[in-house]
Amino acid sequence: MPALSYSITISDEESAYLKSLIKTRTIQAQVVDRARILLWKSEAKTDKAIADGLGISVNTVRRCIDRYLNGGINLAIFDNDRSGRPVEITDDAMRAIAKKAAERKTGARGLRTVVEEALSDIMFDAPSDDTISKVILTGECVTDGKAPEVIRDPSARKNRRNSEKKTAKKNPA
Repeated sequence: MPALSYSITISDEESAYLKSLIKTRTIQAQVVDRARILLWKSEAKTDKAIADGLGISVNTVRRCIDRYLNGGINLAIFDNDRSGRPVEITDDAMRAIAKKAAERKTGARGLRTVVEEALSDIMFDAPSDDTISKVILTGECVTDGKAPEVIRDPSARKNRRNSEKKTAKKNPA
């Protein structure tokens, strides 16, 4: 059974915005792909043709279009913030990460490896430690192996304990 054919309608302003995203050289490749998906779908291309043109799956095309239909362009193009503790990477850390990855000749994938190495001690503890509100990665963390700076919020643990006590009172075992 063939898939139902459908299209989306975007305004001239939205089209101009999507085209400007595509031309931006410093934007993530997935953002560019998502902008192309929306533009091509508005030109009545099939999901399969879009997927083939971008080298992605049809499900990825449909997910982007569904996100557009449910929440507009920004929801379709950009990812929501991820859960977890935020990591702040300073400018000197970015330079050190890029330099280390270039020395290893590992390309873009090497950037992630360098960051993970610098955060290896804290990245497994942070998710279960409610008092950690932020982790700051500096150049010294990357070059010298110094531990990242951890910003703590002591009231977070207290607030969690209070909510656990309230839940226990409501649901006695």
